Order: sequence, then structure tokens, then C-alpha cells
Amino acid sequence: MSKGVVPIGVRFKLRRLQCHKCGYRWYPRKEGKIHNCPSCRSFNWNRGKQVFIKLPVLECPKCKHKWSPYSTKVSECPKCKQRIYKLPEGK
Repeated sequence: MSKGVVPIGVRFKLRRLQCHKCGYRWYPRKEGKIHNCPSCRSFNWNRGKQVFIKLPVLECPKCKHKWSPYSTKVSECPKCKQRIYKLPEGK
């Protein structure tokens, strides 16, 4: 029996895929890794939608360096080690 040929009467289950970007559903033509959605051509078809959140940004009054408090200690500036910080105005 040659490769890729299924005998008559044998049942097999196809996996149905869905693009998380456009919602298109399809059955793959061949086995293996699927690279992109056939409808929208997105390479991120199997990843959920990304949600971006806005992090507060702190500014050092001495050196004017800006940083996110989740990436370093909030109590001091990572550049000049100044202990006092403030939120940038108008942000």
C-alpha cells in the first residue's frame, strides 16, 4: 500500500483547525506543521489575541530617566540610584 492512500471502509478522524485572528475553520491537506491560515495568511493563526496593558512609567527628577516599576525596584532610579521618583506629568 502506498503512502497517503487510505483503504476503502477505513475511518479516520481529521483534525479541524481554526484561526484565532479571523475565525476561519479548515481541515489541513497534509500532516505536519501548519504555517499560516489559508484565509487571512496570518502566521499567528494558532496563538490567541494579544492584550497589551499600559504600565505606569516613573521618571527620576535628577537624571530624567524613565522606567517601568515592574522591571526594577520602585524605590530608586535604576540609572543614578536616586531614592525619590515622580510620575511624568500629563501621562
